[in-house]
Amino acid sequence: MQDRAFLLTTAALLHDVGKAFRKMGHFSLSSPQKAHPIIGSQIVLQAVEELEKEGSKSEEISTRIKKLKALAYLILAHHEQYQNYWQEKFTDLDINHLLPLLYILRAMDGLSAFYREKGEEEENKIEQQGVLKFFYTLEEVKGISEEERERYLFYPMGYYDFPLIELEKEKSQKREKYGKNLTTHLYKELLNHLKRIPVREEEEDRWILSLLRILREYTLFVNSYQQASLPVISLYTHLLSTA
Repeated sequence: MQDRAFLLTTAALLHDVGKAFRKMGHFSLSSPQKAHPIIGSQIVLQAVEELEKEGSKSEEISTRIKKLKALAYLILAHHEQYQNYWQEKFTDLDINHLLPLLYILRAMDGLSAFYREKGEEEENKIEQQGVLKFFYTLEEVKGISEEERERYLFYPMGYYDFPLIELEKEKSQKREKYGKNLTTHLYKELLNHLKRIPVREEEEDRWILSLLRILREYTLFVNSYQQASLPVISLYTHLLSTA
């Protein structure tokens, strides 16, 4: 995967992750005063801070820090009103270089919402989206049947038809498993994974797959958006369809 494509895919998968922290609660980052783009960006910048504290001057660590800062900016600025927020944290970034990726991310986020509102079920299932296509090409899942693939990671396969009662059941199971530390578990797993963001192209697919596992574990049961006129959409589903 080319570097810019990898960065855009990662940003798409994480652009709304701040919603999980706001909606699950029990964590300092979930302050209702903080918008979800700020929360998501803050987590990525925390990974940057921890890498910098380790004090390594290696080229690999420098590359990871550069990628993470670009990712943090894309997550923050995917809502236009935050494009100039925290400017002091991104002074070493070439923002103009990132603008094409940012515009694509905003467009895909909008398209995902449009599909949700229009409800074109058969034409807009997740299996037609980019992330699933590349997932199917990975060596470790080749030869697995379609049914097994769905159970393995990618249900709900239909875009709109995962009922609220199932989301609530999943939430209940996670609460039983993690208790009040649910968001802390997500934060730690995500932070550690971000600190290992790949610097070589051959490592990217496996890293993305591990990221998907983390997101599946913690965000399937979180509602991305809900109002009376629209169906309930899992946050995980929205992140996938954006990517």
